[in-house]
Amino acid sequence: MDTEFQKKLIPKVQSREDILNESYKNSIHAFLYENKVYDCLPKNSQVVVIDKNFSCAEAMNLVIKNDFEEAIIWNQDTSQFDGIITYSDIVNIILKSYKNVALGQIPLSDSQRQTQGFDKLQEEFKKFNEDDQMADDNDVGVYSKNENEMEDEDIKLSNNKSSIPMNQSTKLKGSEQEFHAENYPFNEDQKQIFLSDLQKLSVRGWFRILNQDEYESKELISVTLEAKLQEACSKMIEHKIHRILVIDQESQLVVGILTYKDILLFLIRNLTQDFQGDEKDDQYDIPISYAMDQLCIQEVLSCNHLDTTYNAFDVMMNKWKVSSVPIVGENNAYMGLIHRRDIVFIWKTQNFGILSRPVHEFMVFLKEQKQKYKLMSLEVNEFFEPNDCVRKVVENLFLAQGNRLVSINKQTQQLDKFITLSDIFQYYLQDN
Repeated sequence: MDTEFQKKLIPKVQSREDILNESYKNSIHAFLYENKVYDCLPKNSQVVVIDKNFSCAEAMNLVIKNDFEEAIIWNQDTSQFDGIITYSDIVNIILKSYKNVALGQIPLSDSQRQTQGFDKLQEEFKKFNEDDQMADDNDVGVYSKNENEMEDEDIKLSNNKSSIPMNQSTKLKGSEQEFHAENYPFNEDQKQIFLSDLQKLSVRGWFRILNQDEYESKELISVTLEAKLQEACSKMIEHKIHRILVIDQESQLVVGILTYKDILLFLIRNLTQDFQGDEKDDQYDIPISYAMDQLCIQEVLSCNHLDTTYNAFDVMMNKWKVSSVPIVGENNAYMGLIHRRDIVFIWKTQNFGILSRPVHEFMVFLKEQKQKYKLMSLEVNEFFEPNDCVRKVVENLFLAQGNRLVSINKQTQQLDKFITLSDIFQYYLQDN
């Protein structure tokens, strides 16, 4: 008998982990089919909408001040939504503006040092520094330049993960034009030009640049309240997105934004309860190393502690397209993580000069700033071991900075592996 034919007749012997994994996945998929989007959507989930006539500075202040995850852009001319601002956009706006001012690419005639807009922005920064801690309650609403109410319209959004160049002739790509920020420290005059320019540049102008053909844009995918969670997850996986717009089918109004974090938290809270006291509870003892073997985890990317802060954020957002990056010191020893949201401390303190300094100095600055805010100075575990169970890792991921954990070699203190909530989401939905 042919050997290959014999192999096909002999069933593959499954390990204990294989059996548990299959049962685990079946339970998750059944759970997603049984529950709808409105079951998972956070009760306090509301949409933050800002007018397209806002300046970039106003839009950034709104998102950062209120600790929003994102804000949707409303176009009064077309009575529809035109895009969405996330922390990725905020990082790239700051990086591009810094580079333009440092290289003298913005004409002084368009960047007056003392303007009404700049004075207003200074007052807003003053209010920032008077706060005892960052806002932890998501106050939400529609922010508009006039009192016109939004009309009910079909919703079509565009989402772009690339940066928003303020000079239309320049594309911002991680490796296209090398910029040595260490050679361009900011002085006080440059800082005023920088802030004044962001006060003048409207979100409308920003999106006009975004819509150029050379930039890849994606339609922001939507799902209805009555849709099954399985449909929302499938769309996220298919379109490689981390959030999805939720609309009411009858009114076509936006009622919320569902993220993969919301879905994972809903799974952990509810599916876990179904197994409490059940013999199947050992499904959650699958080691994380097994789950990582099922996924194509990318190589460990890191920045050297002597790299500039500008470069660390630039490669994070525009080259590697990740939300956080590990920093390593001498002999590649792990020092810590910086996350894209850490850019808020530069914006709040106006310490733009730190972008030209080594990233290890930024980490010291970051630690000092976080100690001022009780909610952000809690000690959380940022490490995992390969033999940790999936459930333990997921719980720690929700608490960890940037929702990312690292595994280091205990002898060399070098980075070994890392895992993110996004990886867990893909693992849960794999082979669905």
